[in-house]
Amino acid sequence: MKRSGGTRAVTQLAIVTVGLMLIALTWFGTLSALLTEERAAIAHEEAGLSNKVLMFEIQVRRRLLAVDQTLRILEDDWERDPLAFDLPYWQRQARVLSDLAFHIYLTDPQGVVQISSRPELVGVDYSLQPGFQDRARLHQDNDELFIGASNSDPVTQQWQINVARRLDTRQGKFGGVIGLSYTTATGSFFDADELGSQSMIALVHTEHGLIYASTGVDIPAPGGNIANTALSGALQKSAAGNWTGVALPGQPVRMYAFRGVAGRPFQVVLGVDLTQALASHYAWRRGAYIFAAGITAFLLFIIAVLLRELRAIRSREARQSQARVLLEEAYARQATARELAEARSAQLDATLLGMSDGVSVVDAEMRLIQWNSRFSEYTGVPAAMVRVGLPMADALRAQAQLGEFGPVDAETEVARRMAVLWARSQMGVIERARPNGRTMELRRRALPTGGFVTLYADITERKNAELALENAQKITETAMADKSSFVAIVSHEIRTPVNTLLNALTLLSVGELPPRQRDILNVARQSGDALIGLLDDILEMSRADAGQLTLRPASFAIRPLLEGMLEMFRHQATSRGITLLLDCSSEVPDSFYSDAGRLRQVLMNLVSNAVKYSRPGQVVVQAATRLGGGQTVLRLAVRDLGPAIDPADRSRLFQPFSRLEQHSSPLRPGTGLGLVICQRLTALLGGEIGHIEAAGDCNEFWITLPIHTAPVKGAGDHGIGDHGTGYHGTARRLPRSRVLLVDDIAANREMIATLLRREGHMVDVAGSGVAAVKAASRTPYDLILMDIFMPDTNGLDATRILRSLGGMTANMPIVALTANAGPEQAASCAAAGMDAMISKPANIGTLLDVIARRVWPGNPVRELADPAEDTSNSLAKALSLPPLLNEARLAELRANLAPDLLTTLIGQCLDDLIQRLPLLKDALAGGRCDRIDAEAHAMAGMASSYGMGLLDQRLQQVMQAARNNDLAVARDLGACLDDDLHRTNAALRAG
Repeated sequence: MKRSGGTRAVTQLAIVTVGLMLIALTWFGTLSALLTEERAAIAHEEAGLSNKVLMFEIQVRRRLLAVDQTLRILEDDWERDPLAFDLPYWQRQARVLSDLAFHIYLTDPQGVVQISSRPELVGVDYSLQPGFQDRARLHQDNDELFIGASNSDPVTQQWQINVARRLDTRQGKFGGVIGLSYTTATGSFFDADELGSQSMIALVHTEHGLIYASTGVDIPAPGGNIANTALSGALQKSAAGNWTGVALPGQPVRMYAFRGVAGRPFQVVLGVDLTQALASHYAWRRGAYIFAAGITAFLLFIIAVLLRELRAIRSREARQSQARVLLEEAYARQATARELAEARSAQLDATLLGMSDGVSVVDAEMRLIQWNSRFSEYTGVPAAMVRVGLPMADALRAQAQLGEFGPVDAETEVARRMAVLWARSQMGVIERARPNGRTMELRRRALPTGGFVTLYADITERKNAELALENAQKITETAMADKSSFVAIVSHEIRTPVNTLLNALTLLSVGELPPRQRDILNVARQSGDALIGLLDDILEMSRADAGQLTLRPASFAIRPLLEGMLEMFRHQATSRGITLLLDCSSEVPDSFYSDAGRLRQVLMNLVSNAVKYSRPGQVVVQAATRLGGGQTVLRLAVRDLGPAIDPADRSRLFQPFSRLEQHSSPLRPGTGLGLVICQRLTALLGGEIGHIEAAGDCNEFWITLPIHTAPVKGAGDHGIGDHGTGYHGTARRLPRSRVLLVDDIAANREMIATLLRREGHMVDVAGSGVAAVKAASRTPYDLILMDIFMPDTNGLDATRILRSLGGMTANMPIVALTANAGPEQAASCAAAGMDAMISKPANIGTLLDVIARRVWPGNPVRELADPAEDTSNSLAKALSLPPLLNEARLAELRANLAPDLLTTLIGQCLDDLIQRLPLLKDALAGGRCDRIDAEAHAMAGMASSYGMGLLDQRLQQVMQAARNNDLAVARDLGACLDDDLHRTNAALRAG
């Protein structure tokens, strides 16, 4: 044991000795290499600095030479002809003068500036300037350039060198000097590359150490002096060379390179911070130190490991005996774990066997390792071939051969499906239809080991239920569409006689009537208006059911909207002893982003109900903000004085055709659809609507809307209060015209014919399309007013027949009369050959407007530009446009239509125009004049009906340009339609 202990001690000493020797050798080699590399780095950097200073010396020499040569040229030009000398011309021609000279001047023999690039210095005495005095002392021109010391320009505050040359007259006498101030800014004097943060470059006078130009840090500015410094001493010793040290007190240690400027008493000095210059060396030195330290640490680690290993040998034998005991214990635990795993496997098998779904588990090699009995049933893989380790390629091949994947090539299909499995791109839920008509759902999930587990479920019954539900939904949608179509047709058929009745009543009201008959007439008109309102509500409901209600959100001011809406009901409210008040909180934002028209429609319905049914007193519209659902919402409420709605009736408030009897009001109840439409519009706006019983037997209907933000609109997005000069609703003094009126309803024919005959026009009537063709074939009518919906031959077919006959009927103006004036109807009319379309009921202003446009386009009483005129100069005419809105037409609509109905109709018209505009753009882009004419014609009819004066005229001009085959003008005019429609939309919705 003693011998063994002594041997281990000797071994330990040897290990320590060898390790320390290796560490010493490592550091000796590292320090030697560092010394050698430092010398090489300094030599390399000095060579680089010498090359750079040579480059700067060449730059300075060339610039001074360029200045000297330029002044020589100017000197020669002046001496040849002083009177013809043109300094501005030379300043433009000589690049060095325009780029580098701040001030160019020429003096007379007394030193007074005669010519200068700075006019304010002409006449200034330069006789005391060093350049003038130096050149004036010469007895004759020595043909040298005077270079003066640097100074700071008093105007630009930049450093400059003053240079000058002597001017001699033809007689050899002193004629003055020509000089310039040469900037020494770095960007122009030195084309210096990027310098380090502690670097500098300077132009120094060789004899007296004056600095003429400089840049960098810790170096005197131009005009300074470095004489009697260590750097100056190095410069005096040699014209070119290198020097390292501290040039001035407080400066860092720099490496300098300097070189004299050939032919000039200057030296270019370039200095870089020593630390920056030798940065790569210092980095290499740090790396060498780190390397040596790492080697040292490694050797120390090896020594420690060896010493520790020696100490560990003594206890290894004891540990080995202990390891044998532990190994025996591990074998026992392993046997226990094997038994537990077998029990869990049996439990898993029982679980899989009892599952209603099929299960398969595949390992990372795409081999089957686990399954249950339903796997074969749901996949079609024969049960006889299912085994542990079954390759998925074999299972897929068996499925393909049995027709599970349809009529495919088995090998191709196996390769495709295996590629998908290897890519693991079909994790998740997959559906597959089997040849037996069953539908399987595969839920596949990846395993951490690289394989995946798949569950197979038969979802045939669920798919059948979904298909049945889908078919039922399609049937429902078809029924809804049929219902909407039925409602529209019935509305048209009912609206036509009702409008005729209303127009007939209007004719009756013109004459003198006894009071009793006038009362009866008013009752009849109120009943007709109520019926029209009912039709409008039914149409609105049908659109809501069909999902055709749309929004046109835009930014608008909420307070003016509320004030204008209340103003519309103020007269009606006053007649019932009701005062309308607005309570708008200061927290309500000035600008609100939503559909102003739809919001106004909802509020007008609520205010209208309050005005109709409230007790006399105050009806208050409140606007405030509150927190709801985690966000700030706008709450608008209409509060009246009751009587409060019965609790039993509140559940019927938002039910279709549900009307509450209000005995306190003399007005008859409405259709029962208003609140339903309000509810659907509010939901469309993203808000909620409801009713509460306020304190004091009052009612309060409220809506809440989310507050959205929108981009700031441009200058063209505001409403414009133009006053239209259209011709609707006014008597027209037009020449007598011959008109054929075609309508299958006698009442309609009588009403329109009576209106036109009262204006002095001759009117013939026809009750069918066949009669219209016969009449127009033998009589040259100025205008045909053609109904669309007629039995046997309708208006479209009759128009096609007239156009095909040629002769006088080919160009006879034909205008459609229809109560269904939508975009599709307009397109059909244009395609049939009609020139325009007007909506029923057609008032006298509209009828006279049609006669003016189509029969007498040159009549001087017309107020809008005539679309039938030659459009070759349409763009020039467009500079004189009508107002944005035709207020006369809008006033007529407001006088004859309920406010909520008018808002709805205008919104629908704007929606139609917005939807039609892309069709017109496509036609313009395609260059099809017939399509341009049809689309513009349809849109112009709608715009005219609702007082959109500017948009109407623009579309009329586009239409006429298309008829003249002038595509260029049509496209130029069409480019304005987006802005016209946007401005019109904003103005109508804001108004």
